[in-house]
Amino acid sequence: MAKPVPWKRILAEFFAIAAGVSLGLMGDDIRDRRNELRSESEYLQLLDRDLGLDADALRYTLELSGQETAAHLLRRFRRASEIPTDSVELSIAALFVSYSYEQPRPTFLSLRESGQLSIIQDAALRADLTDYYDLYQARLQVFVEEYRFWQRRLRLELSPYVRAYPPDGRNKFDVFPLPDDFVDLRAPWSEVSEDRELWNDIAEVGVRVAEIRNMIEEHLERNETLRQRIQQHNQ
Repeated sequence: MAKPVPWKRILAEFFAIAAGVSLGLMGDDIRDRRNELRSESEYLQLLDRDLGLDADALRYTLELSGQETAAHLLRRFRRASEIPTDSVELSIAALFVSYSYEQPRPTFLSLRESGQLSIIQDAALRADLTDYYDLYQARLQVFVEEYRFWQRRLRLELSPYVRAYPPDGRNKFDVFPLPDDFVDLRAPWSEVSEDRELWNDIAEVGVRVAEIRNMIEEHLERNETLRQRIQQHNQ
């Protein structure tokens, strides 16, 4: 006579194996999820650091917005019969300072190039970071390049009228602030005031600096908002 099949025991073993496999898979999922969250947290910290460094660079460039004031002062002095030579020379010196904005290679671009951008799970945050680096940063770079074109042109226009002494003795003007004796006016002011092309370029540089200043102020607001969102997301 055939022995009865021990269905209860077989089913119990089956369910025990299935439960063990499910628990094992669940454990793997939990570990993977924890690893993903840990990686996301680490990258968010790096992104926050990058934005902080970028904010420092933007604030530094705002210091150079004194060129806008310098251009305005020079235009006020243009028709004066007597001029405060020291103030004029300091204003001209301010216009010689090179305005630049160099963004370090950010973590965001490395993530995107490696195909890991999805590690940032907040889709809206990913989109805003993309706009920050691809749209706003690119616009700022374009404005800076246009400004530098006009500033180089202005230096050439000023060269017949002033003698400039770069702080390191070479043709380099990216030291800020400049020493008081950086520029000497070497031509009669009446001669300077009649150079229409020079004054057009002074006005143009003032306009360009104002545009960059406004853009940087807006950019800093976006930067601060992004940093707050990253920090909140990473809590």
